[in-house]
Amino acid sequence: MGHQGTLKFLKVEAQSKNKIMAEYDGVPFTNIDSEEFSFSWAGENYVIQSGETKVFPTWLRDHAAKHLADKLSLREEKYGNEKFRDDIIEKCTSGAVSVEGIKEEEKTEGEKIKEEVRQLEEKATKEAEIRAKRIAALAKGRKIKAEKEAEAKQKVKPKKKK
Repeated sequence: MGHQGTLKFLKVEAQSKNKIMAEYDGVPFTNIDSEEFSFSWAGENYVIQSGETKVFPTWLRDHAAKHLADKLSLREEKYGNEKFRDDIIEKCTSGAVSVEGIKEEEKTEGEKIKEEVRQLEEKATKEAEIRAKRIAALAKGRKIKAEKEAEAKQKVKPKKKK
């Protein structure tokens, strides 16, 4: 093989290796579901929390995306709807954060308002819980202070002589 043939062979071999290595490059996968998602590959289980992004080789990311798409398609009663499935795969492999963007097209104005009200109620409940804890802590602190003051007064009180 001449010099040109050797260079051509090395170039083809390098391209081939780059293509193989690209399959192992880390690519992000995001669990866009509101629930924990798990899948397995070659006997190894993977668990991804809601909204969590993990980096996988391309082939493993694609495998996870297909399983998540199937799970969501079944739950949303859209199994067989290729557009819905493809949208899910696109969202979870492109850094999306929620499946809500897929469902948004299908929500009526009333459903959107209900969801907004639910979120506001949830926020108000959390804020009320925080306020209640602060008030309880303040009350406990005042009680402790009053007990200490009462204890101090008892120590200072002179004893009566008989």
